[in-house]
Amino acid sequence: MGPENPGPRSKLDDVIARLEQEWKRAVNTINDEVVPVVRRDGGRALRELARQMHQFANSLDPQAAPSSDKETSDKKE
Repeated sequence: MGPENPGPRSKLDDVIARLEQEWKRAVNTINDEVVPVVRRDGGRALRELARQMHQFANSLDPQAAPSSDKETSDKKE
């Protein structure tokens, strides 16, 4: 088994410490810069995706679409 009190830090210890610092930095960057943008723009993107999926569904089965949906999709296209 290894000694209870190892000698000076090894290169592996230095690499591990550096990786921990970089990991914390990456997490902070994601939390500070990426998450707020996703929260702000995510709803808009989901609404657009829903609109496009609705149009696609109507194109697959145009008889099932209410007449108001047909008029709306005709105006947007």
